[in-house]
Amino acid sequence: MAINKKVGIQKVVVIFTMMMLLSASLLFPVSASSIPESVEPEKIIEYNPALVHIYYDAKSVEAKSMVLSTINPLIKADILVESFDVSTILLLDIHLESYQPDYAIYYFQSSQAGITIRDNLVSWELLADVIGDYSQTEHVFGVGSAYNLKDYLGEAANLHVDEAEVLDVSLGRLYAIWKVADTMAMSDEPTWDKTGEVLREIVLRDFSDNINEYFAKGVYPESYTGENVPDPITDPALTQSWIVEEKQYNEETGEELQPIMRMGTPAAEEDYIDLMEMAPKSGIGGPMGWLIDTLILSLIGLGFQDLSLHITLQKQ
Repeated sequence: MAINKKVGIQKVVVIFTMMMLLSASLLFPVSASSIPESVEPEKIIEYNPALVHIYYDAKSVEAKSMVLSTINPLIKADILVESFDVSTILLLDIHLESYQPDYAIYYFQSSQAGITIRDNLVSWELLADVIGDYSQTEHVFGVGSAYNLKDYLGEAANLHVDEAEVLDVSLGRLYAIWKVADTMAMSDEPTWDKTGEVLREIVLRDFSDNINEYFAKGVYPESYTGENVPDPITDPALTQSWIVEEKQYNEETGEELQPIMRMGTPAAEEDYIDLMEMAPKSGIGGPMGWLIDTLILSLIGLGFQDLSLHITLQKQ
């Protein structure tokens, strides 16, 4: 009897304990979310957009037009851009030292001797002395004859100049924006590579939409910077006929003139040459060569295989 009594007491104690625990769980519910868990912190990528400065002489009509047409595509690519009217070489130096931009684009009237600021000549040597102190900045010159800077800065990695003596303002602008896009796409800075690819796409779309105009101005610059403009060719089939994309006719024969470029059209016709085959061995220099070697090949790389050049222009 004593044993049974002891067992009975133990059962009562167990039941009472279980009831107390059940009551406590009802009165004080425990949320699973309150239990701390080991969670790895997310990796935060610091957003550091590139800063682009455009330096120009507001007294130059050509420079002002280039600035206005450059700002919009840079903003579309989410790039910080500011433009500064520079009246003296000293002011240019102050801007570079004060802001230390990631990119500096230069739009000035130019010649074999240097650039012109407020009708005053600044030699390439003096300009090289100024920009040579700012190695952290990518210096992009969208003007003709700027290759003379290499005489003083050599093959500096942060110096970007076209090899053309004369450069139409539309091609100078195109060159400058492409150089910004191309260098950003290869940058190690976080998010810059994606921004560069976006800007590349903007440039290529602009180029493909206005391909006839760019090629015409590459051969016969209209509004330009630099020196040594070639003598204009008076044959209407080689000049104004391809500046505007509309049907043109030979004044003597009435025959319709053909466009200099075709996109998306096989080059099997007798009057057109396949640029995909022509580009690696073209040997064309100046802005025309840059267009073929860089932008055309980029379009081909994106799948635009059927690009062709009119044989009459190719001979010229």
